[in-house]
Amino acid sequence: MGEGERPYNSAVLRALHLVSMILSMLLPLAPVVSAQDSVQPSEHRIWAEDGGEGEDLWAYDRPDVRLVADFSFFTGSQVVRGMDTDYFGMGFVIDGHVRIYEDLYLDAAWAFAHGSFTVPSDTFPIGGGSTRVGNPYLGASYFIDARPVRLAFGLGVTLPVSSTPEISDPMDLDNVAGSVADVLVARMEGNVRPWLYLPSALSIVGKGRIESVGPFLLAADLAVAPMIAIDDAGVYGGETEFVLVPAAEIGWRAYPWLSLGVRGQVAAFPTEPDETLGSLEPFLEASKKNIGHFRLGFLLQLGGPNGSTFDDDGLWALRLTTGILF
Repeated sequence: MGEGERPYNSAVLRALHLVSMILSMLLPLAPVVSAQDSVQPSEHRIWAEDGGEGEDLWAYDRPDVRLVADFSFFTGSQVVRGMDTDYFGMGFVIDGHVRIYEDLYLDAAWAFAHGSFTVPSDTFPIGGGSTRVGNPYLGASYFIDARPVRLAFGLGVTLPVSSTPEISDPMDLDNVAGSVADVLVARMEGNVRPWLYLPSALSIVGKGRIESVGPFLLAADLAVAPMIAIDDAGVYGGETEFVLVPAAEIGWRAYPWLSLGVRGQVAAFPTEPDETLGSLEPFLEASKKNIGHFRLGFLLQLGGPNGSTFDDDGLWALRLTTGILF
């Protein structure tokens, strides 16, 4: 590829342009929705500096039920089994929780990964595509409102549904696409929840988060998971793997339900250091009970198995989450 030919970077620029267009359409709506958000002093209390009671504009009415769909999209050049390809990847996660008692929730998630590619050719281009079923996650989470912060803790397990496709024929390009789809889609998310995609593994997942209350968003979270191989066909040759995912967020809440910020995260694999991946994700999030949830982000890789986002074969992802809260 010549120096002037940068289809991958042009794809990144097109995606960034799409994000800016969506933001320009959404932000003018904020004052309209906020006009409906007046809170009576008798409805909520705030721990004022003088110790008195006042209006709590930042009280969070946590929904009883949350059901969202999480999408990740990528298009660009990728090397697949030694072939230079034009690749399209999409991740889809159904994610939800339901209140079972006061601040205790039951959590569930299930991921799907799609990958398709074309090998460019002047005569007869070839390609393939496949959709992979990931590992369902079941767990529980507990929330604590401890002003001036909120805390959340979670524990769960994944069921080893995903398996590595058998490739008996190297020209079975659909299976070739499937053999890399789950790995690439997990990396499109920053590898922050590989247990949803890793084939032939049972994972035990622990999570924690702390975030500030008020107009300035400061948050930190941590996820840890041993991913226990159940056979020899897994991504890491049947070896049990461990992942540690620390992350931090900084941003601004224009309203209690609307935030704009940046999330930085590292997915570290102590026994597979080459898999360690750092990423950065600017995001816009709107979340309000009885209305819905919307989150738009753009994930940029800072380094890892695919290099950085602006390398020729680097990964990026346009990320969209939408759903209902009630």
